[in-house]
Order: sequence, then structure tokens, then C-alpha cells
Amino acid sequence: MAIFKKDTIVATYPAYDIVTREPNGLGITQITSGETLIASDRLATYSVGSVVSYALEYNECPIHAHRTAVERGHQTHWLNARASIITQSDTSKETHLQVDFDATYNLEGVLVKIVATSNLNLEFEFI
Repeated sequence: MAIFKKDTIVATYPAYDIVTREPNGLGITQITSGETLIASDRLATYSVGSVVSYALEYNECPIHAHRTAVERGHQTHWLNARASIITQSDTSKETHLQVDFDATYNLEGVLVKIVATSNLNLEFEFI
């Protein structure tokens, strides 16, 4: 089954494009693990991760990985701040999805909101 992702470029720079994503018919925007997010009020970018996507990437059982994470009290979905680097090497152009703090997002079947925390960090709030 495909995930509804209709992106519109709102800004373009030599290293990356910033896009917005159209919500689905229920008014919920889809995000997936591995995407890079950017909030309009911040210069930092964030990568989306989850226990399930990590397990699948490394050929592990996602059900066991999720169960183990919950039993140990670990987060199952997260946002990591991404480091910026300056390089003279050619790199492929990236796409950053612009997100809003008041919107509802669907991440792997879980409804979340993105909230600001200390030190310019972001995290998911489960709905």
C-alpha cells in the first residue's frame, strides 16, 4: 500500500529543497522514518526514526524490537537533530519537509504532534 505524499517546493537552495506536504483526506500529513524535517522557526534539521524502521533496516524482527523497547521503557519513535557540515565534495541535493507545531502527523500508523523542547530540540507527542 502506498503512502499519500504530495509535496510542494516552497524554497530551494543549492544543497536542499524545503517542501510542504499536502494532508490526506482526513487532514493528516504523512511522515516516514528517514525523512528530514525542518520547523519554520528553526535553522536546525531533524531526522525521523523508529524502532520498527531501524529493525527492518538491519534485518531484525520489528515486532520483537518494538516489544523489547517498550518493556525497557525506551522511546519507540524519535527525532534526532542533524549535524551540518561544510564540504567541497559533491553531494546529492536533499529534501527537507517543513513541519508545523500545531499539525497532526501520521508516523507508521501512530498519530503524533511535534513539540519544541529545551535546547532547540523537538520530540513527538503521541495523540
